[in-house]
Amino acid sequence: MKTTCLTAKLKLPFVEPFPDYHDINYKLEDLKHLFPQLRAKEVFFDGSYWGLFYAHGFMPEKPDVNAMLESAGALGDSSGRSCKSH
Repeated sequence: MKTTCLTAKLKLPFVEPFPDYHDINYKLEDLKHLFPQLRAKEVFFDGSYWGLFYAHGFMPEKPDVNAMLESAGALGDSSGRSCKSH
């Protein structure tokens, strides 16, 4: 999986949870001043809406997204959870 560093603290791709799915787009707009080619989409819901942020043209494959979600604590017991296909 190709990664891109936007700043010393921000490396693409990454996943992040949000209380509302609109917040994914709000964060995307906030970050686009650093990297105009930034893209985002909702990829998982477990009570939180998980957004995937990536560089245009470099969307990670599903196994890589699942690994990021698992590393972030989103995956585990899958009962009652839904994973969006991407």
